[in-house]
Amino acid sequence: MILYHGSNVEIQEIDLSLSRKFKDFGTGFYLTTILDQAIERAIAISLRDGGEPIVTSFEFDDSKLNSLNIKKFEKVSEDWAIFITNNRNRNFSNYSDELSNHDNKYDIVCGPIADDNVLGSIGLFLNDVID
Repeated sequence: MILYHGSNVEIQEIDLSLSRKFKDFGTGFYLTTILDQAIERAIAISLRDGGEPIVTSFEFDDSKLNSLNIKKFEKVSEDWAIFITNNRNRNFSNYSDELSNHDNKYDIVCGPIADDNVLGSIGLFLNDVID
């Protein structure tokens, strides 16, 4: 399986110590199976932070998936929104909650991306304006 990472720097080797905390799916290295999505991300990052858009591809041996702890969201859902909200919350402390990855309990998290447009909807969800 080929996975892509969009950035403004070339990635020679994945270094999780460089990962930022409080991201949507938790601290980690974010990849996609969709090349166009990685290209869009690389462009957005380079516009925000400078540099040139760069997409790095990685070959992943998907036979190893059975040995990993995976959390998968098939679509945008209430659990997906709570998961993202919990991971972004700097004051969240219930690490054992299955809808959190602060403790890196999941090796892989799969699901839709929460872009800036979706974040407004998550705010409405948290304030019980929408379900």
